[in-house]
Amino acid sequence: MGTSKRSPLASRLREARAQAGLTQDELARRVGVSGRSAIGKYETGEREPDYNTLAKMAAVLQVSVAFLLGEEGAEQKPSPDQRVPPFNPSAKNQAVAVFHHVGSFLFKVLVSYEKLLAELQQSREHLEADLAEESTHPVSWDAFGMNEPPLQVVQACLDATIEAVTERRSQLRALLELLAKRDPGRVAIQELLDKVGAAEQSVVAHLDDFLSAQTRLREHHVQYLAKLNDPAALDQARFFLKRQVDDAQANLDDARSKQDAARRKPGKGRK
Repeated sequence: MGTSKRSPLASRLREARAQAGLTQDELARRVGVSGRSAIGKYETGEREPDYNTLAKMAAVLQVSVAFLLGEEGAEQKPSPDQRVPPFNPSAKNQAVAVFHHVGSFLFKVLVSYEKLLAELQQSREHLEADLAEESTHPVSWDAFGMNEPPLQVVQACLDATIEAVTERRSQLRALLELLAKRDPGRVAIQELLDKVGAAEQSVVAHLDDFLSAQTRLREHHVQYLAKLNDPAALDQARFFLKRQVDDAQANLDDARSKQDAARRKPGKGRK
């Protein structure tokens, strides 16, 4: 395979890397590819990166994806608030330009979902610690006139939210992989976009449930702390617990009395 016709990406990438003052090794490390050999092949045109790698290189080098792709009229620097390449009507392949435009936006969405998933996983770790503590140090909520904290409800909502976010992340990755192809096909893209839209609605619904459950749990904690600082509520709780202990002791004494009576009459009930 000849390499006389070097792709615009090769020269643009080499130019942007030089202006950023990065070596091939440094760029490879920050992008997450295997050594400078991969970057070297991108810059000689021997290989072409997938869309995720392309978007990462554009972000590290602070240039637009459109510039790296060699689109005519594309500005080197991305817009201040986003790295979405401007659509160029004079481009020879408008379909590819549109796909890359959409892909840049979806890549940003995917990054935000990665962060959301990490935060949800961290919330689950905290929740598991709360559940373990509650099982180790149980509280008699009846003593304070309260129901049990809705930790299990929060856990169920959180698990459902994590599952929905994970599913949408997978669909976004699949869509980006499809957009990275030379000829992705409009029908396939539309089908994936429909799935992504449906998954988005599922994520929003589960997030609403999770946030509502978290709000109820927070209100429960506030109410509990208020009762701990209320002398009257503490006296009521002490009285409630003392009554429970007295009732348990009375039941135990009654059971022992019946056992003693049964021992004194061993022949009763036998023939």
